[in-house]
Formats: sequence, C-alpha cells, structure tokens
Amino acid sequence: MCPIRGICTTAGPGTIRATELALSTFPLLLEFTEKRAWCKYFCPVGAVIGALGFKKILGFKIDPEKCIKCKACIRVCPTGAISENSLSTGEISRTECIACGRCYDVCMYDAIHFGFLPQKV
Repeated sequence: MCPIRGICTTAGPGTIRATELALSTFPLLLEFTEKRAWCKYFCPVGAVIGALGFKKILGFKIDPEKCIKCKACIRVCPTGAISENSLSTGEISRTECIACGRCYDVCMYDAIHFGFLPQKV
C-alpha cells in the first residue's frame, strides 16, 4: 500500500513526477537516519498495528533473571521492539513487536517466552 502513489495519480499526469519527488524526499532522508522510519511514522498499516498493540494480551516477554544481556535478540529484531532497557525490565514494546519469533529463536538461554502480557491500567 503506497499512499504517495495514490496522491500523485489524483494530481494529474503532468505533476506526478514532481509531486512524487517532493513527497518522497523527506521519508527517504529519514530512512538514512533512523531504522524503519517509514513504518514508524508514515505507513498507515503500521499505525493501525501500533494502535492495536496497546491492547495486546499475548506476546513475547523477557525474563530478566535468565537474560545474560548478550543482545542477540536486539540484533535480530526487525522492528526494533527490543532495546537495552528491555533486557533489564523484561518488557518488549507492544506497539513495535510483530510477534515474528526471531528473538525467541535466537535466545540460547531460554530467557524469552510467549504468553499473556500484564495489562496496564
């Protein structure tokens, strides 16, 4: 789903190239400075997933007592849902996590589990 293309095709054939260039310059620059900038800030699918993420009842969590902070999970996470803070608190970002299971697969210390998440009030 590309909203930029939809906007540009409604503008008319003569302005498609200029409009596409103008609209894509800022997100493109952000991609070089921040990982997954398009997905985090502009993608409408990402916005819906993020909004629903607050209400997740199932997901991955880290057991801080078993975690040796090798950071293997951080390296394989495609969305950046796991941070250095996650290793200490055990919380993986609900809005960023897509439950791909890569962190679970790479953890050699059985510190990551899938289950019910504590509900925040």
